Amino acid sequence: MAHHLQPAMGLPRHHGSRVNALVYNVATVLTLVAGVGLMYLGLYLATAAALTVISWDFLGATLGEPAALAHYATLAWLATSMGTVAGALGSSAEDTIAIQRAAFGNREQERRQAQESRENDHARR
Repeated sequence: MAHHLQPAMGLPRHHGSRVNALVYNVATVLTLVAGVGLMYLGLYLATAAALTVISWDFLGATLGEPAALAHYATLAWLATSMGTVAGALGSSAEDTIAIQRAAFGNREQERRQAQESRENDHARR
């Protein structure tokens, strides 16, 4: 919503438009949930693999108790969550054009530009 990735559909004029809007919205939400979930899982696995450079002795000395696999899993979860939040904050600071360029192909960008031109021409009248 913040970067106008979803086109404004206006108020549906008939039942078919409402159904299409519902399907479009559900597909968008499911795509986002699947994408974020898979990226989170990938980041977690990469972080967990990277934690192998921290020796068991060092981690245990830092924690003040013997290191266990659960400590590595918790550390990977913490780093993954912090990375996800940092990425979300960073993307919200990005400008709308850059986000749309990354999210859409050329044809979609051309369609949006044409629609904005028509709306601007209509507003000038």
